[in-house]
Amino acid sequence: MVRATALLALLAALAVYYATSESLFEVSTWGDVAILGLVLMPALFALTWLALPFRRAVPQGVLGGAIVALAALAVVFSLADLDVAANFAKFAAVTAAGWWFLAFFEAVSWVLLVALLIVPVDIYSVFRGPTKVIVEQQPEVFNALSIAFPLPGEHNSAQLGLPDVLFFALFLGAAVRFGLRPGATWVLMTLSFGATLALAVLFEIGGLPALPLLSAAFVLANADLLWRRVRGLRVAALYDVHGNLPALEAVLAEVERSRVDLVVVGGDVANGPMPRQCLERLRALGDRAVFVRGNGDRELAAPVAGDGIWAARARWAAEQLDPEQRSFLAQLPETSSVRVQGLGGVVFCHGSPRSDEEIVTALTSESRVAPMLEDVTARTVVSGHTHVQFDRIVGETRLVNPGSVGMPYEARAGAYWALLGPDVELRRTPYDAEAAAAAIRATGFPDAEELVRENVLATPDPYEAAEHFERLAAGTA
Repeated sequence: MVRATALLALLAALAVYYATSESLFEVSTWGDVAILGLVLMPALFALTWLALPFRRAVPQGVLGGAIVALAALAVVFSLADLDVAANFAKFAAVTAAGWWFLAFFEAVSWVLLVALLIVPVDIYSVFRGPTKVIVEQQPEVFNALSIAFPLPGEHNSAQLGLPDVLFFALFLGAAVRFGLRPGATWVLMTLSFGATLALAVLFEIGGLPALPLLSAAFVLANADLLWRRVRGLRVAALYDVHGNLPALEAVLAEVERSRVDLVVVGGDVANGPMPRQCLERLRALGDRAVFVRGNGDRELAAPVAGDGIWAARARWAAEQLDPEQRSFLAQLPETSSVRVQGLGGVVFCHGSPRSDEEIVTALTSESRVAPMLEDVTARTVVSGHTHVQFDRIVGETRLVNPGSVGMPYEARAGAYWALLGPDVELRRTPYDAEAAAAAIRATGFPDAEELVRENVLATPDPYEAAEHFERLAAGTA
């Protein structure tokens, strides 16, 4: 709600500036550069930053429809001489198009490749290619295919081409999706536009390509992370923590000793006895952690109906979190792709690549698994949800379940996880179960004794657990 309010307030302020810019005091040329590069451009692209959560919340099909609707609005506003409204509609349409396009990128290496390829293409287009022809011979077309930044006190505007806005949105969305540095990415990319404008004025050039500095800003903000992603990472997959802080701390200590580059948190972090502490501990890893949403995380974001023990536990855990934490969980992506040493591209999800609550076990038939993998090109898929470790091959795809850190169904008590790179190692980390049991009992978690008895001091038989999940999947449990 706060973010949406800020978005609307900023949009209103920008609309006022656009509508009144010609009546403001005129300033020097370098004053114009400073106002546009340090104030107006950052303000307009702050709309993209504030709208980022909506990218993850809106389905791909709905986003495609929004692009068409916004583009149509831009045309209508332009025909009606509502230039300010048309400008914002174009900006929104192209931003949405950048986010829609991002969905087709399975790995951050694809984004890096695009960032490198668009530099020579944009340079050629501006100086010798279609952009040069359009600007010189059909300026009205260029005006229609660009975003205007009005100069104060003048009738003139600086302009950015629609591809510049599209790639800004794509790179910023990629920084969020692939666990890079969205804050630094936004700052450097925004300033890159001002730097391009300043260089054009300094060297008295009518217009410079904006994408070279935009691409450089994206790479500079994330250079070390991009290098690690491209060469492949050693990844710790931590799934189904379920609010068990002692188990989580034991695993993270072993992760530190294992020289891991990245921690993938595979969902169901907080639905357990110590939800706030576990979430805070993992978020404190900063850009060393990538989160995938589980069904348990999703259920904490809204009131859970029902009288069963799991509903009561979800309500209790949700009450321990503040609104920002619940919003963070609700907006997590359902999948994440990471390039892992020795394995190549790996897709991480909670249930399956198509659903955060779909059941996959070591016993699941290939015929039931195959439809879940139809749209997956990666050779390895890591999922959780069923709390039992396995490593199996289905067709040409390797399916891995790291097990559960905090609520395992295994032969021995402990905290279960997986280390990926250069191969897959299914790990078990022992921890002080008696101390953990005492801490869990003291939390007030509903039916804490059952959790202690069945998942901390002892654990269910993994084969029986897998059979139970298969009956659930078949609707016979």
